[in-house]
This record gives sequence, structure tokens and C-alpha cells, in this order.
Amino acid sequence: MHSRGCRARRSLHARSLAYPVNALEPHIDARTHEIHHDLHHQAYVNNLNNFAKENPQIASMPIAEVLGNLDSVPESIRTGVRNNLGGHANHTMFWRIMGPNGGKPEGEVLAAIDRDLGGWKNCGPISTPPA
Repeated sequence: MHSRGCRARRSLHARSLAYPVNALEPHIDARTHEIHHDLHHQAYVNNLNNFAKENPQIASMPIAEVLGNLDSVPESIRTGVRNNLGGHANHTMFWRIMGPNGGKPEGEVLAAIDRDLGGWKNCGPISTPPA
């Protein structure tokens, strides 16, 4: 994954939340949510941008392509790229699917839930919180 010629370098970033950090209370308090998004997820992004300084393809290729071709990433940074890019991808998905109004999955995820779990209706809360 060595640079060949000039490629436009872009930085990876943690997208802003589509809802306020307190929108998931009482389940996730605002401070926990803020720490998780602004510090934890941002640390993955900062680490990746540091790796991308010497290996700009990390930031210019689709995430799935990098993760699917880790053998092309220099061995000296491979584990760091895998862990941080995987964490960034997971958190990016996490912020998109989680929100104050809930939501029903779509596409392949919904098809797998229908096939393997008997449908979305079976995926409700597994317990009732104490009163």
C-alpha cells in the first residue's frame, strides 16, 4: 500500500451526531455519549490520520476495501490500521443506527433478522427495567 504518484489526500473524520447528546437519556446519559463520540471515536480517527500521513491510501480508499486487503497495508502499521479503522467503521455505523426514535434496519441486516430471528417484531426489549 505504498503511494504511487500524487493522490488527493483526505482526512478521515467522525461525523457529527444527528441528534443531541442527551437524546438517549435515561438509557445513555449525555456525558457518557459525549465522551464516547467526541473522545473515544475521535481517538480512532486521529490514529488513522496519523497512519495516513505516510500511507495516504488509508484515507482515500473505501473502508471495506482497506479492511478487506490488509495484506497490502505495511506490516509495521497493519494491526493499528485494522483496530482503528475497524473501530471507526463500527462507531460510524453505531451513530447512524442509534437514535432517540429508534428505527428498523433495512436491506441485508433486516433480511438476516427475518431469516434467523423470525422477524423484527421478535427483537424488542429482552427485559423490562425496574420501576
